[in-house]
Amino acid sequence: MTEKDMDNILEALGEASFAGLFKFVKEYKMKKIIEVAHVFDNDKFSPGTDLPTVRITIEPIIDSEVNKKYEDFKKKQLN
Repeated sequence: MTEKDMDNILEALGEASFAGLFKFVKEYKMKKIIEVAHVFDNDKFSPGTDLPTVRITIEPIIDSEVNKKYEDFKKKQLN
C-alpha cells in the first residue's frame, strides 16, 4: 500500500465520518444511533489493494455509568 493509498483512505473515511456526524447532529438531534458503511472504490488504489467495507457507528452515551467512566477517562487525558 502506497502513501497515496493511505491518503485516499483517510480522505474517504473523513468524508464518511463527517456525513455521519452531520446526520447525527442535524437530523437526529444526537438522539439516535447512526451507522455509516463506506465501500472503497478500488479504482482509486494501487493494483492488488483490496480494502474491506468499513462501518462507522456514532451513538449517544445515555447510560450514566458509561458516562461517568467516560468523564473519568477524559479527565486523565492531557489536552
